[in-house]
Amino acid sequence: GPHFNAACSTGMIDLHSHTTASDGELSPEDLLARARAAGVTTLAVTDHDTVKGLARARAAADAQVADAECVQ
Repeated sequence: GPHFNAACSTGMIDLHSHTTASDGELSPEDLLARARAAGVTTLAVTDHDTVKGLARARAAADAQVADAECVQ
C-alpha cells in the first residue's frame, strides 16, 4: 500500500497497518494522525482485499505532513 515518508533518517517504520476500509479500527485519517504522533515516519496501509482507503490515506498524508511522499 501507499506509505508516507517524512524525509527523516530516523524514526519508526510500520509496514503493516489496516484501516476501517477492511478490518482496522481507525479511519485512514486517524491512522495517519496516530502513527505520526507515535513517531512513525514510514507507514504502509495494507488493508485486506481492498484499496478503498488508499485515496483517503494519501490525502491525509498530504494534509498532515508537509513533505509527504506517497508511493503506490
